[in-house]
Amino acid sequence: GGIFGLNSGTVNNAWVSALVTGRVGVGGIGGVNYGSVSNVLNYNVAPNDGPVSVSLVPAVVSGDYQVGGIVGLNFGQVFAATSNTAVNGRDQVAGVVGSNVGVVSQSTATGAVAGATEVGGFVGINNGGAIISGSSTSSTATVTGSQRYIGGFAGVNYGSISTSSASNTVSAASNSLSVGGFAGLTTGTIDSSSSTGAASGGQNVGGFAGENDGAITNSWTTGPVSGTNSVGGLVGINRGGSLADVSASGPTTGNSNVGGLVGVNGGDITNAYATGAASGSSNTGGLVGDQEGGAIQSVYASGAVSPGGGGLIGLARSGSLNNAYFDVDTTGGSTAVASSSGTTFGNVQAIGTSLGKNPYSASTYQGFDFNNHWRINAGSGRPYLGTSPH
Repeated sequence: GGIFGLNSGTVNNAWVSALVTGRVGVGGIGGVNYGSVSNVLNYNVAPNDGPVSVSLVPAVVSGDYQVGGIVGLNFGQVFAATSNTAVNGRDQVAGVVGSNVGVVSQSTATGAVAGATEVGGFVGINNGGAIISGSSTSSTATVTGSQRYIGGFAGVNYGSISTSSASNTVSAASNSLSVGGFAGLTTGTIDSSSSTGAASGGQNVGGFAGENDGAITNSWTTGPVSGTNSVGGLVGINRGGSLADVSASGPTTGNSNVGGLVGVNGGDITNAYATGAASGSSNTGGLVGDQEGGAIQSVYASGAVSPGGGGLIGLARSGSLNNAYFDVDTTGGSTAVASSSGTTFGNVQAIGTSLGKNPYSASTYQGFDFNNHWRINAGSGRPYLGTSPH
């Protein structure tokens, strides 16, 4: 590392601007941290604010495995850290921490990150029991990945992430797997977080998460999404995870299993909406491309859907759908579901001014909880969730 190889004490009020190269456990500030690292900066170009002139050499952190702009491997605490250096590696590569087993908070990454697997703008892999909160990646922290688990904030999340944001662009190879604007793969929890940058890749691509088997709550995304199969405005494939109080507003483009919110769904979705266009050649829906299970309730879709797609679901194989609405005037879908073979339907309705069902009135959305979850500016806007942009 730029300051330490192994730390079990305290590092505070320090900065580095250097070329740091290694193989495993490589960080701009330190390699492996068991102690406390706080109020540290890793500059792309060193500030010349002292009595000694500093050579303005662009800083780069590079290695093979567990490579981070601040720390390669963290078991301790990282607080108020900022890195704007470029970070390059192969696996578990990220702008702040390559692999996190501890606690990280109030930190920021602004430098570009490139790697192969488990690549994140902020953290490569957030392990089970690890915690990240109040942190962000900026629009300059572009993420490039070649293989799998690539995210604007986290490559992989097995732990807990909250009140964090990603505004960077994520670009992955056309044969990549599990790419997301915020997380590539998450089986842990993500709460009160957002992503606003574009996400592109191969299979399982989402504006927020490429693949979810955990819980995503009170979160939203606005960026455009593109991929090949299993492409969703929020999540590419929701295997058995849960999505609650979430939204997606960016356009989604793919070949098959394309949804304004989720490409392929096998989990529960509650209190959610999608307003972005969904474009695909097969199994395309305003909300979900391919519904393979789980319960969907209190949802709506209003984005344009490719001809032949469903206003809500492209292909419904299993699960249930209740208190669900789609706007026929804006989605272009004539039916809620393009094809169904086993889904149970409750209250599912087509709405729109052409049908005399006002999409800007709370009374249209029967079953929505406007006291605790939903909000609406009557007469001038569609329903939105308390945590979503509007």
